[in-house]
Amino acid sequence: MFDYATGKWAPAKFKNYVTGEWITGVPSTDATIPVGTPDLTLGRSYVQIARQGWGEQKSQNGGANPSLSGSATANYHLWAVAPQASSKAGSGATNDDLFHNPKVDIDTSIAGLARLVPGQAPEWLSSGLHQIESDLTQFESRCPCHAGVAVAHELAPAYKQTLDVRGKIAASDLDAQAKANLLFELDAKIGQFQSALQDLLGLDMIPFRTNETSVQSGGFRGNTADESSRSVSPGETLRVRVHATQAATATRLEKVWLDSQLSDPKPAVYGRATCPPVPSTPPPLQPIPSFR
Repeated sequence: MFDYATGKWAPAKFKNYVTGEWITGVPSTDATIPVGTPDLTLGRSYVQIARQGWGEQKSQNGGANPSLSGSATANYHLWAVAPQASSKAGSGATNDDLFHNPKVDIDTSIAGLARLVPGQAPEWLSSGLHQIESDLTQFESRCPCHAGVAVAHELAPAYKQTLDVRGKIAASDLDAQAKANLLFELDAKIGQFQSALQDLLGLDMIPFRTNETSVQSGGFRGNTADESSRSVSPGETLRVRVHATQAATATRLEKVWLDSQLSDPKPAVYGRATCPPVPSTPPPLQPIPSFR
């Protein structure tokens, strides 16, 4: 192994700072991840994206060379595994996943979030999380590879179930740490649901501060870019303009309001859009839950 600090070659030797053990020679490969597979949405492979980021480090030997398209893998050595994450499959498990391999077995499913509760998770939580998992599995199995209101309705059951489970968690007497972890994970999933539904329904909403009272057409913000102050004193007028649009006729803007973060710890809510049922052959489509 070449030591850049001394400019000399030396026998490879690595210290495991978790266990205190020394490894002589090449560390074992515990997981091999395919990083050269192109992502159809991003248009490139993950190694190409990583090399672009590395290439911006101009002080590191002028940056990295770009990676050409084609198969590529990255090898990982796992230095330590928490006892509760240890794999029971042994050498029979595949090594193409950091979370599932001969050394590690971590449940990354939504249903697996029940493990965040110490001891036995309550039945309402386990069944609720399994229902979200089931709804998503059914949605993915149908592979609705097109956008629009119909697909949004197919995704809605999993979204509504997630909102329901989150509400029960927030109102429960679960362990404080477990509750915080569960809410963190489900809030991230809710954000993903809302982003997907927003894209499917063509929803767009932009609030901005402005002192202008006239309304301009053509997509412009107004006569000027004059914005109202970020800070407001009691009794002072604060003008906020909201630009909203939607691609689907089944959606409509119901209400726009402002919440003070000082008097209400909940995030400020700028608007809400709902989708009424769309005529169809049974089963009938149900309303899509409100957006926050």
